[in-house]
Amino acid sequence: MSRCPVRYLYDPLLHQACNARGDNYWYCYIQDILDQMGLTAAPAASSDLTANGLDDVEVLILPALASGYLSEAHRTALRRWVAEGGMLVGLGTEGLDQLFGVEQTGSIEQTGDPWTYTATLKLTDPELARPLYCPDVPDAPLLCVSPVRLVSGGERELAHLHSVEGEDLLAPAVTLRQVGRGRACYFAFDLCQ
Repeated sequence: MSRCPVRYLYDPLLHQACNARGDNYWYCYIQDILDQMGLTAAPAASSDLTANGLDDVEVLILPALASGYLSEAHRTALRRWVAEGGMLVGLGTEGLDQLFGVEQTGSIEQTGDPWTYTATLKLTDPELARPLYCPDVPDAPLLCVSPVRLVSGGERELAHLHSVEGEDLLAPAVTLRQVGRGRACYFAFDLCQ
């Protein structure tokens, strides 16, 4: 893997399988999202998720993977890498709940079309949140437009989930956990969708 501090896991077979089912592989937009944020990022293959494969990586973003996608060797390498100073970001990722410090308690499936929102969220730090909200409606919730994993735990809650009707779902939308010298940030939804 060439030197690039920000990487995102990309598996073309996941992309092809999703498209073969007639579904949009929303995660393919991660590069565009990162570009819009001004972040230079490059794809990483699952074969890069090794003790040495992540040496030059500072941030690794994972898609909404099924719990059986990552092998025990991958999970061990990721735990070690985070503890040594890496920043892991999971976008609805399953199979790494212990590393993210969360436990699934339920889910909200997306009904209707792929643009139907399933929940709303509010950032818990007003100063951090200010640039994301419309100045005319500073308390308006942000929308989750993907299935949601309801989780408990998380060392620090960065955003909180509410139903589309505004009911408190008693669950975090985004968490951050210190792991050794590194951090693990978990989104309970697919940010790319």
